[in-house]
Amino acid sequence: MLRDFPKTVLADFPQRLDALLKKQREKIDALVTDEAVTSYDALFKPLDSLDEQLDTFFTPLSHLNSVCNSEETQAAYEASLPPLSRFHSEIAQNRPLYEKIASLSENDPVKQRAIDNAVRDFKLSGIELDEMKQKRLEEIDLRLSELSNRFSQNLLDATAAFELVIEDETQVKGIPESDLVAARFEEEGKIKYRFGLQMPSYIAYMTYGPDRTLRERLYKAYNTRAPENGAIIDEILALRYEKATLLGFENYAAYALQRRDARNEEQVIAFLDALADAALPRAEEELEALRHFAKACDGIDLQSWDTAYY
Repeated sequence: MLRDFPKTVLADFPQRLDALLKKQREKIDALVTDEAVTSYDALFKPLDSLDEQLDTFFTPLSHLNSVCNSEETQAAYEASLPPLSRFHSEIAQNRPLYEKIASLSENDPVKQRAIDNAVRDFKLSGIELDEMKQKRLEEIDLRLSELSNRFSQNLLDATAAFELVIEDETQVKGIPESDLVAARFEEEGKIKYRFGLQMPSYIAYMTYGPDRTLRERLYKAYNTRAPENGAIIDEILALRYEKATLLGFENYAAYALQRRDARNEEQVIAFLDALADAALPRAEEELEALRHFAKACDGIDLQSWDTAYY
């Protein structure tokens, strides 16, 4: 069970991460200084192995913090973010490594494409900036990782904090027994049902819950979670804009598209507009049919908290 994950492992996780990052720095330095490393296979395969090793080490904690969040997982995760962010910034701005990769040339078009993409990524990470701008970029990336974690934690906390306790059996009539088993509990000798904002519980009541008032409560609670994240979004947007301009782009979208298939923002907007034009008439038709169905069944004017139910 994830909840039985040893707390001692979580307690010393940041220290073990530091040790792993130290070894990875040493291995990268050895690759860079090894004059025999002159091909894609000799350089990229060891680098890929290091990436996989780091992912294998860190991903379980990241997953655990998301699905079985606790004070221990949160503390270990938050303590690990700064050294991990600094490590990624160091590698992204490692000029000897950049020059080593840029010097490679392969006849294999797939390998050459990987080399070209790596060179591009170094440039997008500020390898050509002066030291002051590189330092600011590192600070921005660290702050963005902290804000992203705080955003997620706020959502987790708000999701866990809400519960809807039902005592009236008529308010759960029609809900599948498998969902009722998960919701059912006994308190003071009485059977009750607990529904919350976690997806399995939330979807169960929004889809099968017969009480419209309770569906509305759940819907509004879910869609107004963590209002404090508004300020976090504002800061993230401001930092992304600063990062993009530091790297010479007009805005963050232009920066992000350097790693995408779309050529520019206009192409993305045109695609989304075409998609909307194609989908909207059918969506409106289906929504109107649902409105008529809800009206015919129960005489109600369909609202957002009714759509899954009907």
